[in-house]
Amino acid sequence: MNNHGPVDPRFPPPPWVLRGHGMMILKAMPRRANASALPAGFLLQSLIGGLSFRGYYLAEYETALPPDLHAPWHEWGNVAGYVRTAAGNGFFISGMAADNEAAVRGGREIWGLKKFLADIQMEAAGRTGKAALTASEGQIDLSWKGIGPGMRLSPVFRFVTSRLGEILFYSVTIQGRFHLARARITCRTSPSFPALAEGSFWAVRFEEGIVEIKGPADGCIC
Repeated sequence: MNNHGPVDPRFPPPPWVLRGHGMMILKAMPRRANASALPAGFLLQSLIGGLSFRGYYLAEYETALPPDLHAPWHEWGNVAGYVRTAAGNGFFISGMAADNEAAVRGGREIWGLKKFLADIQMEAAGRTGKAALTASEGQIDLSWKGIGPGMRLSPVFRFVTSRLGEILFYSVTIQGRFHLARARITCRTSPSFPALAEGSFWAVRFEEGIVEIKGPADGCIC
């Protein structure tokens, strides 16, 4: 997978190590739920009590990029569900917006993600924050509030994508301070982010994060 380097040689090659903060907003759904956003050969897989999960992943990163590639930068992904394939299981991101052109190209070339450019704003102050995504096709507005004490964790998430008919796996390890949060989506008009609608959802927030993204050639056991 990693034989396809980023178009911009100034962007770090994989494994990618990013520093920043972000959150995952998840909603449980039955395995029989509509899975029209999944590629052929991808089926929803249950994780807990016959339920799969869908939602959003959004983050702000500080990276060692040249000044003309601007940092911090942001990304916002639509997690269509936890899926199974003939080659294995993982979370499937059906689309991801970023406000850094090098990150968009690298995500497409290396990880097989359907990335596109959008304006993303993210503000955090203590336990509260808000974020907004604006693209040519629509927008998303949300806010959040942290709940309870935080604790340091290093969870590993397994993702699966498809590029030119090839199933690809990669892992994301997030080291940081985690705590629960309650997120509220007040506007969602973008058709590229159908996982969640307007309303309130549980979320997991991470701060002081070190995010490491690996593919099979980087030591990801897939």
